[in-house]
Amino acid sequence: MLNSLSVLTGLRGLALAALLAGALVVLAACSGDDEQQQQQQQAAEPSQQQAEQQSSTAASGRSADDQQAQAQAQDEPSATSQQQAQQEQQQQVAAAPSGDKEEIIFSDLNWTSSEIQVRAAAFIVEHGYGYPVELQAGDTTSLFQGLIQGDTHITMEIWPAQQPWIDDLDDPGVIDILGDSLDENWEGWVIPQYVKDANPGLVSVSDLPDYIDLFVTADSRGRARFVGCVPGWACEQVNSNKIVAYGLEDLFEVIAPGSGAALFEDLESTYARGEAWLGYMWGPTKPTATLDLYRLEEPEWTEDCWNSHQGCAYPSSEVRIAVHRSLSARAPEIIEFLRAWDFSADVQVQSEIWMSDNNASPDEAAIWYLENNPRVWAAFVPDEVAARVLDALGLSATALDRPTIVFSDLNWTSSEIQVRAAAFITEHGYGYPVELQAGDTVSLFQGLINGDTHVTMEIWPAQQPWIDELEDPDIIALLGDSLDENWEGWVIPQYVKDANPGLVSVSDLPDYMELFVTADSRGRARFIDCVPGWACEQVNGNKVVAYGLEDVLELVKPGSGAALFEDLESTYARGEAWLGYMWGPTKPTATLDLYRLEEPEWTEECWNSDQGCAYPASEVRIAVYHTMLNDAPDIVEFLLAWDFAADVQVLSEIWMSDNNASPDEAAIWYLKSYPEVWSAYVTADAAAAVLAALAEED
Repeated sequence: MLNSLSVLTGLRGLALAALLAGALVVLAACSGDDEQQQQQQQAAEPSQQQAEQQSSTAASGRSADDQQAQAQAQDEPSATSQQQAQQEQQQQVAAAPSGDKEEIIFSDLNWTSSEIQVRAAAFIVEHGYGYPVELQAGDTTSLFQGLIQGDTHITMEIWPAQQPWIDDLDDPGVIDILGDSLDENWEGWVIPQYVKDANPGLVSVSDLPDYIDLFVTADSRGRARFVGCVPGWACEQVNSNKIVAYGLEDLFEVIAPGSGAALFEDLESTYARGEAWLGYMWGPTKPTATLDLYRLEEPEWTEDCWNSHQGCAYPSSEVRIAVHRSLSARAPEIIEFLRAWDFSADVQVQSEIWMSDNNASPDEAAIWYLENNPRVWAAFVPDEVAARVLDALGLSATALDRPTIVFSDLNWTSSEIQVRAAAFITEHGYGYPVELQAGDTVSLFQGLINGDTHVTMEIWPAQQPWIDELEDPDIIALLGDSLDENWEGWVIPQYVKDANPGLVSVSDLPDYMELFVTADSRGRARFIDCVPGWACEQVNGNKVVAYGLEDVLELVKPGSGAALFEDLESTYARGEAWLGYMWGPTKPTATLDLYRLEEPEWTEECWNSDQGCAYPASEVRIAVYHTMLNDAPDIVEFLLAWDFAADVQVLSEIWMSDNNASPDEAAIWYLKSYPEVWSAYVTADAAAAVLAALAEED
């Protein structure tokens, strides 16, 4: 479904050239004047040459040589004023195939994020707004100069370290600076984290003289190999200035990669071999998102430093869009589009990763971005423009529909209540269709990893899949806190502890096994375990082995979280001994006096081996499938603010138990009882819509 900008533009140029040439031949035949025919043919030749050049350069960017050849053809001494007028008229026709709209030229800077977003924006400008477009390839310096002169009209990435930007930014007669292009950006010198770990004293650029040998290679002439910027990028000169300011001229062998892709490849291949690497990098990019890197400290940026020797950190990077001032008057709708544009870090990195993993071109990556993020870019343009772009992509208008958001409906009370409360807000406050997928911890977390579900409201740190997958941003994103003040462990009633003061820790259980023997426990201590399918089931099994209690405990598996609570509460009501797994805060831990048995202190080494130690501190989080960041950013913002605090959680559980209510009823009770709590997590419009929906509930 690829619709290449370059191919489409090239075909358009060739077609127009052919039509113009044919029209002139007909005119010549009708006139019968050989001299006039010759002049017209001469006029047609450079115009046809120009159209062919437009065709060929649309794919690769119009080079300086191409422009010079055009200028020479138009300025031939033999050309008459009449011929030049004809050429100019033909050029106007070729440049504006869509009515009288003039061509818009984008600066095609030679690094990945710019290449992708330039093509995506140009596709929208061409197919959504009907302007002919061209991409002019080049480096930072030449293309910024081209923007100042009006040879190009739009530059999608202006970084603050680019000196021409600093020099010309304040001249409103030259360029306008529009909205943000990228976000959360930085520039600096980096090394792999494994190099830093092996050399803890290597913290800042001032430490480099003591670690030069780490970065010496066969071709670095006994100096540290430093991979710098691509020639022509503004950072090339900045890095040279830094090297001088830091006194590293005789210690560095600067390597200039031929392109941004070559810079990435150099880092990634070295990292794959586990070797030392030192060089310039910026983020977010595919390497910074997928590799563990350490940015060397530098003296803090100051304006005085930057305007003199530049021996300090790069300035904070607010990457902006710049347009030539002439565009504001002739294409105000494009200005509005670019003011709204935001190539955010998540979609940027995903697009770069897709491009790399699929060995794709920037054109293909731009189409992939547009096809896979229609609700993102459609927010930047009017509805009719979005419809035309979708049609050009071969997508239907349903691509803009709000996606159904599937919540993981984990089978314990706190999750059941808050999942339903959050889903109610999502549906009635923000207008998304919602579904609840029931299951246990393992199956639903696997569903989240696979994208079968989109939101899991409780991710506990003891859940091994969470530990394994947490660091992969392509799978899930961890948002704000779900619960607070949480813990997990093995408990007994306080009255059992009071009657048996020597029963303090798990190591004391063999001496008190008889307390917990029941008629059906086969002479062993009855231990109420986790619900089958919960991650803690495997953890408790490992603990039993690690503590040497295989022949002491008889593990009983409750069928649900409610059954676990009921077993504890009913035993407690009878004043009998009880031993088992519990977590808090929950209704039982809030209403019963329980004692948590001591265990060896948690350590990462213990947890990664036999788990014969306490559960880790419980920072319960919300996790979403990565597509949510693009498909439902408003819901992501809502979930980032969410907090099902201990007091409202326990009160909701108590109300549910005391009223023999369902989780759906408990969620509605929470929403009706605490509007001042949850309304702080949502927009005013969403809160009003939720309150209106609650008014219709019984």
